[in-house]
Amino acid sequence: MTAAAQPYRRPSMFPVLLLAVALAVMVALGCMQIGMDHAVERHGDIAYKIESCYNSGNVLMKWEKPDGRFMYGCEVDDDKVCFAVVVTDVTDKIITCIPKEKFTRIEQLIRYFVNSGGKEVW
Repeated sequence: MTAAAQPYRRPSMFPVLLLAVALAVMVALGCMQIGMDHAVERHGDIAYKIESCYNSGNVLMKWEKPDGRFMYGCEVDDDKVCFAVVVTDVTDKIITCIPKEKFTRIEQLIRYFVNSGGKEVW
């Protein structure tokens, strides 16, 4: 008796696709830490004052970064007046808030935006 040749069957791609989806979900969940949690963890309670400045519409300027994100300049009163940067994604969701406590003039904030590769929107 001779064995009949079986046609070659490619292995199923289902396990590979399932693994890819699982990894994508894990990465997406890990990225949710970004935002105000990150800003507060990194910069303390001043991040809430910066967020309040942004949410109230008291921003001084808006710049677009090369990666499509936006940078907003705010003037924050925290014991002493300082400037701050709010970085958002294209949907205006806050990614982080950065206090620039050593900046005393608006020109320093503009220079920061220019050095970041930004282009002025308004």
